Amino acid sequence: MKTIYLVTGAAGFMGTNVCAQLLERGDAVRAFVLKGDPAVKFVPKAVEIFEGDLCIADDCEKFFAVEPGTQTVCIHCASMVTINPNYSEKLIAVNVGGTENMLIAAKNHPECKKFVYVSSTGAIPELPKGESIHEVYSFVPYDDDRVVGWYSRSKAMATQKVLDAAADGLNACVVHPSGILGPNDPAIGQTTRTLIQILNDYTPDVEQYSIDEAFLDMTGTEALFGPPLTAAHTIRRRVHRELGFTVNVGIAPNRLLAKMASDFQKPDKVHTLYLYEVEKKMWPLPVGELFGVGPSAAKKLNSCGIYTIGNLAAQDRATVVSLFGARGDTLWNYANGREADPVTKQGSRDNSYGNSVTMPRDLPRPEEADATMLALCDSVGRRLRADGKTARVVTVQLVDNAFRRTSHQTTLPNPTNSTDRLYHVAVELMRQMWPARPVRLVGVSAEKTGEDNFEQMNLFTDAARIDKQEKLDRAADALRRRFGGAAVTRATLLTPDTRKPEALSAAKEREKEKK
Repeated sequence: MKTIYLVTGAAGFMGTNVCAQLLERGDAVRAFVLKGDPAVKFVPKAVEIFEGDLCIADDCEKFFAVEPGTQTVCIHCASMVTINPNYSEKLIAVNVGGTENMLIAAKNHPECKKFVYVSSTGAIPELPKGESIHEVYSFVPYDDDRVVGWYSRSKAMATQKVLDAAADGLNACVVHPSGILGPNDPAIGQTTRTLIQILNDYTPDVEQYSIDEAFLDMTGTEALFGPPLTAAHTIRRRVHRELGFTVNVGIAPNRLLAKMASDFQKPDKVHTLYLYEVEKKMWPLPVGELFGVGPSAAKKLNSCGIYTIGNLAAQDRATVVSLFGARGDTLWNYANGREADPVTKQGSRDNSYGNSVTMPRDLPRPEEADATMLALCDSVGRRLRADGKTARVVTVQLVDNAFRRTSHQTTLPNPTNSTDRLYHVAVELMRQMWPARPVRLVGVSAEKTGEDNFEQMNLFTDAARIDKQEKLDRAADALRRRFGGAAVTRATLLTPDTRKPEALSAAKEREKEKK
């Protein structure tokens, strides 16, 4: 008997790959796509396209109609995906109502032999930190504190409808993937966008290298996130917590060594590869594992008696160039741990300079975020001054523990790049907007930037104080340029009795990583 696979969400990343793999097996595929969806161009050409709307029951009914003597298998991938935690009528209509329409259609068509629903790990209730989460068998009623955000709740409600249909006789099953990314993504998917958003909370200098790799320049961020190992583990844990998958992090003085370090033992690891570690950690590796050395190059090097990266590093530079031309010079430098290209920053920073921190614990009072805000403003002010910019607008962003995002901004009477001025404005905004629920993320940005560098005086302006603050900022910046970002730290961030969040306590994080 002929079988047709009915795939919804076929224009999405998962859907296109499901369709492609079914075609490779020799199966017939019909794809449900929204009318006018430009992403339909990514659906494999051999797939039968059905245009419809999940929210229209009649469209779902027609999708299941096949010739007599044909059976179907439905793979329901379609979903509205969002990281916005707030309620959305459309979200419920698509994810819950659309799924219900598909289930009704499947029940009305006995030739449908299997119904597969793609849910999400977000539908599974969260547990306190340290406890293992296992799949559950009842999703409604859900716990607001354990199924966080309306996307997760919509998937929980839809999952329950599938389980109810299975109990009523439909041959149905549910799968719960987490964040989905990988090769052959026709566009940057939601998960990748969310990953990059997370990384941008730690530095503005993020270069997306591939669909699942990025380089971060963390220079000068020690005051915010601690030393490199601490920052790396903080990022690793957050990605796992919010996206559900593991990442490897490589720490090194350049992109090449960071890439090499990230490919060391997996999964969910942090590795360092400083220049003094190259001989021990990188040189013993097979030469084919060096970045830029493909199978043919490795074979050619092996034929010359070069089997390890260390063997290549020990060769005369001219010898390697004679083998590979100009590319040989690059490979020889790579083998010796040398790479000069900086991280390519995403976009221009001419219009906005910002930074944010996700806290390791929820903060119930604004006073507990003062030290964090000072460190953030110090970073923003330093970057403004480095680029010769001043800002006229200050924006503060807060995210509470229910993932509700709020922001307030104010326009300054005079543009500034003073850390002190930015901080006092930001703290005032933060006090005004502090939500009822504890806060999880604190952020600040300076916008409407230009090169104006003046202060409009009046009878009450303390010109001496302003001049003194400018001199202090310039002196601190000069020391940091010469001796590193951690050379100057504000006393407020060092005082033991400061109610400083754990995100800024490097010593505490170091002790955690030793255990």
